[in-house]
Amino acid sequence: MVAPADSWTVAGAIIQGYLKTIDRMGLRAAVRERVSERAKAVMDKPPLVVSAVEGRILDEMMVAVAALRGIDAVREVASRSMVDSLGVVLRMLLTNALQLFGRSPRSIFERVGTLSAAMIRGLEFKYQPLDDTSGIVSIAFPAPVSEAYQAAWEGTLEYAYALCDTTGTVRRQKEGPSRTVQLRAQWKAPAA
Repeated sequence: MVAPADSWTVAGAIIQGYLKTIDRMGLRAAVRERVSERAKAVMDKPPLVVSAVEGRILDEMMVAVAALRGIDAVREVASRSMVDSLGVVLRMLLTNALQLFGRSPRSIFERVGTLSAAMIRGLEFKYQPLDDTSGIVSIAFPAPVSEAYQAAWEGTLEYAYALCDTTGTVRRQKEGPSRTVQLRAQWKAPAA
């Protein structure tokens, strides 16, 4: 599937991971009722892990989850998907990056574009540190994305904290649909 110029793509592995989590939460049927025919087709016949799928499909699914259970449920879907499915695939790559560049969430946030390149296409990532334990992750999309999909990125990026044995949050800086999403990441410093 070739995405239009105003779109981005995600790997089929991401769609599969999110669908597994949505299934575990008992939401698939209700989510399916709230998405387009195109998204229903993807949900009914999930793509191969290496396939490229329009990111809008995932955006639609997250809007449906938010409508059903609220924005916190969207973060939970993304977070669980990282831990249970996607993180398994990415863990070795992320662990190697931490060994090379230091065991800090900043090491991941500075390289999120490179680290996710095999799974996500058409987005631009930037990281601006604010201090040793916080910074702004900016994601530029080719077209505006929903608040729900932005919240999914909050849950996704918080996976960095689990890898670095710390805790923290990632939260949007602005409300509403947006083409450029700025997420403030803040975490606890490692124990001395």
